[in-house]
Amino acid sequence: DIHWIASVPPKLPLKCKVRLRHRHELQDCVVSDGLIKFTTPQRAVTPGQFAVLYLSPLLSKNNICLGGGIVK
Repeated sequence: DIHWIASVPPKLPLKCKVRLRHRHELQDCVVSDGLIKFTTPQRAVTPGQFAVLYLSPLLSKNNICLGGGIVK
């Protein structure tokens, strides 16, 4: 279950970035139907971790948090 900060899910599929661990590099992904698919394989993704989704604007250094959920 993904909790969207805007309370309304964006149009899916959505290309965005995801972070699984604190200070872990943002990874490219595609979100569709509540599933997060990484564009490159990830190591040690463990149930109970949080996946936090970000939109990376082209003209800004700051990422915008879209929401997140618990890895199952």
